[in-house]
Amino acid sequence: MEVIKLENIAYSYPGGVNVFEKLNFSLKKGERIGIVGANGSGKTTLFSLIMGLSFPQKGVVSLFERPCLDEKDFVRSRRKMGYLFQDPDDQLFMPTVFDDVAFGPLNFHLEDVENRVQNALHRVGLAGFEKRSSSHLSFGEKKRVAMATVLSMDPELLILDEPTSSLDPGGRRELIKMLEELALPKIIATHDLKLAARISDHVLLFHKGQVVLEGTPQEIISHEKTLHTYGL
Repeated sequence: MEVIKLENIAYSYPGGVNVFEKLNFSLKKGERIGIVGANGSGKTTLFSLIMGLSFPQKGVVSLFERPCLDEKDFVRSRRKMGYLFQDPDDQLFMPTVFDDVAFGPLNFHLEDVENRVQNALHRVGLAGFEKRSSSHLSFGEKKRVAMATVLSMDPELLILDEPTSSLDPGGRRELIKMLEELALPKIIATHDLKLAARISDHVLLFHKGQVVLEGTPQEIISHEKTLHTYGL
C-alpha cells in the first residue's frame, strides 16, 4: 500500500521562485524514509504539499491511495498523519500542556480524550506535566510535548521536520530513542545524515527541488564527495 504518492509535481513559490518541476515521491506502508539536504533544497516544501498546506501547480498528491484534489480531501487524510514541526512553538499555543495535547483529538471529535492525553504524555516521558504551561518549558520539553500532540491522534504515519534541531545532546538522544521505538511509517527531513541513517531504511538527497542521490543510509554515506558538494 502506498501511503503517500506524489506524481509529476510542479510547484513555485508566490513570486515565481521554482521549487519542483517534475517531482515523483512515494512512501509505502512500513517504510522509513530520510530526506537530507541543505536549506532551500525543498524538504519543508515537500511536507507542506503532503499536508495540503500548499497546493501544486501541476501533478497529483495521493494519500492512503486516494487523490487529494481539494481541502476536504486533505482534511480527511490529516487525521491519519502526525506532523511534527521544526519549531515546537509553531505547534504549542494553548494555556496548558493538557490543552495542547488534547487540541487535536477534540478538534476531530475523537473519544476518550483524557486517556489519549495521558498515554501520549507517558510515551514521551512527561507524565505529570498536564497542568504546566508549554511556554515555560525547556526547548527539549517543548519538543516532547509537540510529539505528544502528534501521538494523541494515533497517527498511521509520522512526518518529522528537523526533529532534533536545536536540542542539546541529552534531548537529542532521548528523542532519537523515542523515534526508534515508534513502529510507524516515517518521513524525516534533516540536515543530520547520522540521524537519517539511524531512523531511516532509505535516504533521499534533495538539492534545489530534485533528488540527486538515493539509496540505503550506508550507500548514501559512502558518497562523501557528493555529500560535500551539496553541503552535507
